[in-house]
Amino acid sequence: MRWGDVFWTTLAALSQLGTSYLGWKVAGTNLTLRQRRWYDALFVSIGLIGVVAVGVIAYSAGRQERAHFATSIGSTYPQFFLVDRPLAFNVAYKNTGSGTAHNVTFQGRSTLQPDGSLANQRRAISEFKEWVETSIDVDGGTTLLTKDSPEVFATARGPILSPEDLASLRAGRRTVIVVATISFTDDFGNHVRNVCYILQQPLQAGPAQVFGSCREHNSEE
Repeated sequence: MRWGDVFWTTLAALSQLGTSYLGWKVAGTNLTLRQRRWYDALFVSIGLIGVVAVGVIAYSAGRQERAHFATSIGSTYPQFFLVDRPLAFNVAYKNTGSGTAHNVTFQGRSTLQPDGSLANQRRAISEFKEWVETSIDVDGGTTLLTKDSPEVFATARGPILSPEDLASLRAGRRTVIVVATISFTDDFGNHVRNVCYILQQPLQAGPAQVFGSCREHNSEE
């Protein structure tokens, strides 16, 4: 239970206690007209507070669950890598929760790193966060995703791939790390789905490339 729900539940209980106390207090008591009006106004006010609190609790109980995103990664180009073109991969995402996600935006970056060590994973994540601070490259085309919405994707681009980069990828001297964030809002507030994928094997001939998850930056907040 969230703290807001605790507050409204407590307020409803206190309102009920307050009206019960007032009823007990005036029972069998001879009140002046002024006292009677004051007690009536107080009784109605506390009762209305209780009604509002119960209404908020009912609304909260009937709300949908949170939105959640499942992600996957795929190639942007048919050849997987293209020399003299930006390093790029498509990050697909789908709302797998039962709530609706609003204001969905995507920011992603593909990077070349010397290897897949934790230090280089953290460096890629750090570079991505620095890039986010100054970047205006936000995909805001998908503003609303319900649980029944089809999977959509956005492209995480990086530096222009040189022939030397391609040779290093084929030799296993470089690897690819893709870092992204998906920001969205649901009934429970603002959230961020962090994404980090790393190429698990040297570049081979053919499309069968294997990406795995980084050790960090793979949570939903």
